[in-house]
Amino acid sequence: MSDIQSLMSGSTLRLRKNEPFFATLLLFADIVIDDSVQTAATDGRKIYLNQDYCSSLTNKEFDAVILHEVLHCALLHTSRMRERNKLLWNYAGDIVVNGQIRKLEHITLPEGVIIDESLEEYSTEEVYSILLSKGFEVKDIIFNIDLLEPDRS
Repeated sequence: MSDIQSLMSGSTLRLRKNEPFFATLLLFADIVIDDSVQTAATDGRKIYLNQDYCSSLTNKEFDAVILHEVLHCALLHTSRMRERNKLLWNYAGDIVVNGQIRKLEHITLPEGVIIDESLEEYSTEEVYSILLSKGFEVKDIIFNIDLLEPDRS
């Protein structure tokens, strides 16, 4: 069993016990080991994980990373992006997704993730519009993109 498979098995069991709703979403995830992504990413259908990055996380952090990507899929972030700026849309989606994960008792977000308590209760579209209205520019964003182009197959 690979490191990722072992991490996924443990994560699935922990989530089934502590967060059954999210564990149900995870059952539909198609996980791909892909070291070309820096951390983790999704195209809306598949979740891509960098094995070295995932192996460096605690169990609670790994659970958060998996849920982060699963929520991007469940909330249809890649298909709802439409013609919006990809970087800013991902940033807005991360605020929403991480806001949901932050409230879960048995899960810990990794250091350095995007959090904005003042915006996390809004929809991704609303967060995106608010950031645009405040003059938030893409050049202000320095992070690993985790929304890939949608898989059309």
